[in-house]
Amino acid sequence: MEQPVNPLDTLTDAQLQELGIRDLQRARTIFEILRGWGPHAEAFDQMLPHLLRAIKLSPDPDMALNNFERWQANLANRLPYYRFLAENPLVLEIFFTVCATSQFFSEILIQNPEYFEFFSDPSLRRRPKTASQHYRDLHNLLRTCTSYGMKIDALRRYKQREVLRIGVMDILAGTNAGANDYSPLPDLPEVAQALSDFADACVQVAYEIAHEELSRRYEMTGTPAFAVIGMGKLGGRELNYSSDIDLIFVHDDDVGVMGKLTGSQYAERLAQEIVNVLARNTERGFVFRVDLRLRPEGRYGAPSRSLSSYRHYYESWAETWERQALIKARFVAGDPRVGEAFMRMAEEYTYQSYVPAEWVEDIRHNKRRLEQKAALADETHTNVKIGEGGIRDIEFAVQLLQLLVGGQHPSVRTGNTLEALQRLRREGFLTPEEAIILRESYCFLRTVEHRLQILYEQQTQKLPADPRQLELLARRMGFENAAYFRETYDRVRAQVREIFLRVFYGEAGDRVMEQQESPLRDLLSAIDDPRAQELVLQHLEQNGFRDPQAALRLLQIPLMGTDAGLEDADSPPAFTRGAASPAMRHSFLRIAPALITYASRSPSPDDALLGIETLALAVPNRAQLYTAFADSPEVLRRLVELAGASPPTMRALSGHQELLDTLFSEEIIASEPKTREQMLQQLRQRLGLSEELRPGIPRGYPERQAQTIASFIRRERLRITARDVWGEARGADTARDLTHLTEAVLECALQMAQARAIEAHSEWEEVLRSVAIIGMGKLGGWELGYASDADILFVFEHPASVPHAEAYAVTAKMCEEVLQFCRLVHAQDVPLEVDARLRPEGRFGAIVRTVDDYRQYYLTRGETWERQALIKARPIAGNPTVGEAWRQMVEEEVVYARALSKEELESIRHIKRRVENERLKPEHRWRDVKLGYGGMVDIEFTVQTWQLRVGKQHRSVRHTSTLSALHALRMIAMVSPADSRNAAEAYPLWSTVRNALTLRYGMPRDVIPDDEAEQRILARMLGREDHAQMLQEFEHLMREVRGWVERDLFGD
Repeated sequence: MEQPVNPLDTLTDAQLQELGIRDLQRARTIFEILRGWGPHAEAFDQMLPHLLRAIKLSPDPDMALNNFERWQANLANRLPYYRFLAENPLVLEIFFTVCATSQFFSEILIQNPEYFEFFSDPSLRRRPKTASQHYRDLHNLLRTCTSYGMKIDALRRYKQREVLRIGVMDILAGTNAGANDYSPLPDLPEVAQALSDFADACVQVAYEIAHEELSRRYEMTGTPAFAVIGMGKLGGRELNYSSDIDLIFVHDDDVGVMGKLTGSQYAERLAQEIVNVLARNTERGFVFRVDLRLRPEGRYGAPSRSLSSYRHYYESWAETWERQALIKARFVAGDPRVGEAFMRMAEEYTYQSYVPAEWVEDIRHNKRRLEQKAALADETHTNVKIGEGGIRDIEFAVQLLQLLVGGQHPSVRTGNTLEALQRLRREGFLTPEEAIILRESYCFLRTVEHRLQILYEQQTQKLPADPRQLELLARRMGFENAAYFRETYDRVRAQVREIFLRVFYGEAGDRVMEQQESPLRDLLSAIDDPRAQELVLQHLEQNGFRDPQAALRLLQIPLMGTDAGLEDADSPPAFTRGAASPAMRHSFLRIAPALITYASRSPSPDDALLGIETLALAVPNRAQLYTAFADSPEVLRRLVELAGASPPTMRALSGHQELLDTLFSEEIIASEPKTREQMLQQLRQRLGLSEELRPGIPRGYPERQAQTIASFIRRERLRITARDVWGEARGADTARDLTHLTEAVLECALQMAQARAIEAHSEWEEVLRSVAIIGMGKLGGWELGYASDADILFVFEHPASVPHAEAYAVTAKMCEEVLQFCRLVHAQDVPLEVDARLRPEGRFGAIVRTVDDYRQYYLTRGETWERQALIKARPIAGNPTVGEAWRQMVEEEVVYARALSKEELESIRHIKRRVENERLKPEHRWRDVKLGYGGMVDIEFTVQTWQLRVGKQHRSVRHTSTLSALHALRMIAMVSPADSRNAAEAYPLWSTVRNALTLRYGMPRDVIPDDEAEQRILARMLGREDHAQMLQEFEHLMREVRGWVERDLFGD
């Protein structure tokens, strides 16, 4: 009997290449696997012509064919599917289009072959489901689940199914596949809304699952007065496939539940459990990643707050970006009454009839930060989201307009960008042409973003640099080739950017973006001419240089030589001795006008110019440095600003040029300070330490490790300083960063000392592992400044069977080694001052004690000042169990065990008066921001006295942070709103002043300088122009705070 002809044998390589296949051998292997034999081969042969057509039409033939083979391999019986596809070739085209566009969707399909129905049944993808339909389906699904774990798994299975459904509709809407399909397909706004509706239902169900679980776990009764607010893209109904969902949680002042937890405790646990239900990564992945950083105080804030707490925060503490973020706030789950109350409050706070200029400038500053991030990553023209002409250009322009006019025109109040465009056009704030261009551009750019993200479910917004990948993206977008796609993309960006500049900056949007040739450059090119020198001197003087002659000499060095301006009249020209090369001269002239301009805008123009010269003197090739500045003017601007603010930092940078890369890494423009965990992980990597404590430290300890840590501290403090000077750090970010850095260093120092001690005394391992380090003072309060010491205590435990004296001896030796190691680090010329003198009996007391030893000392011999100092104590390193036991003992049995007695109050007052009489000079009473009247110590003593007075009854005031305690005291009416407002303004301001003075002089300074020129520099470092007005405002604030101190601390 004659064998049937195998049609694959007639397929040539040329034909496969014409289909778009690149890996010919792999394709032939797959074809053979697909064909098989017998009835399967017959069905395959009937399907093959349609299969080849589908391959050719797909955006990525190799990817689609590979996914098709993996899918059919999971089928129980592929024969009926082959026959169906042979009779329904359109379904085959749809299949290959989807599987060539998204590996993410392909994996879902491969794991769940039955989801093929979304390709085969048009009715299943006719229209997206509404939120209520999703909720009903989820409710029915979960009804069959008998355990918490089953519900978690079911939610993730439902996510895979529904995201694939939405994805198929989305992809088919943007391609020709399915063009003959009679079902209407959604456009981008519908897809974004479909994803958001799906998320809404998931959040509501997660809320119900979490509430049910916590009610069982903690025997709670009642329905919580608790709501979930969607922010960002969820709030605006604009979700991407790979979006995190931004959530904040709010509860009524009376949560309305009873059981083992208080109402506020239950609300916080409920918020955390909702996040767990949605974001926990299981074998089936997660439902949504959840981001809570838009809540008050970001990652450090409470998971849930009461309505009154939100109101107080937004009225007293919130920043402009938080007002902007509330534009997109939307109630999505929980109690509608609470959610609607929050929304009314948010709208009232967000939209004002009068918008201060400071708000506008804050928003512009935040936008510039995003653009700097793109520039530093070299993504200005390729990042669809934050690049020029990208999605953020449209969103920022729209949101600025909404804030400006929303107070008077309620109709523009919406969190959805496309709706806002339409409403702004209707009210006349955008022309019809602008609105149409921005709408079409937004849809195009968001579709590009979708295609990038659904490929591998990654949060990416950057166009691929690889030409092949760009070609594939173009085909996934429905373009014939990459050139046509890129032409369209660039045209869209240009149109968006033009409108953005006009709307966002007003007349400034029309400014010339490229630097014009400066007349100053002509003068500098003739710098050896006396007339040119005279004109340059005039220019320098007019632009704020205190010593124009010195500045002129610095400018002459790269133009005339290293001895420029120093020779006698009879000496030969400078360039014949320390000559300036033509390359150096040419490259410097390119940047000189910008250099002078940037320097004139810095806090100290003279120091800025000197700092750049110091750096140039240290590098091997000046010309290359100047050329780099010319190519990257933003780098030059930032370095000039740093030099003008902190000459010591610039000198240190010149001596450690390897740190230059740090200044222009993405860490600099991160929206948040580094966490302790990030610091610790990076430092451990440098030291070769694992997270687990183990004996055996790399050879060279401790000197080599001290050098490694010193290098890390230099790098991190430079990063922190730069973020501070450049305005990238917000609020308490600098203190947090410095605190986390110190904690990481102490953790590693202790870990290395423990490993070394255990190696020598393995029989004492349990005792040595028990050591914890307690942070005191500014370290304990997360309030470190650049010049702060790190005050610490050591605590340990040992089994009752172990002799105390022997346990103490071996542990004390190790703790002394930690301190000695920190001194070694400090000797590397880095600021690490670790002080253990706040321990019982000071420098003469035991270096380490057990929890019981501390208890006995504090309860029998401890003085009032020690009780006060313990307010700011918290575990920062080492054994967390021992540290927490110590903290609980101190809090419950020492600090807050009883109210403050009259004798103790008088003792605190006596110490405060001694500080003022012995350490505060009379002429500095209103200039010393630390010890002076109304200064930081005034505020700390008064707040801490209140904490000792009422902390036993009011647990809410038990904070190590001064500002957190002040806020809590205000909430229980122990401190008046006016006094709280003044102190809350003064305390971080004085900390900022101290930090600025330390950066300026390279050493601790607490007194505002008498020199008027230095006062001007300080004012500019603080973002002020009028130094006299600054001093008046400072003294007024100090007097207001001092009045409160006199009443609450010294008053009867």
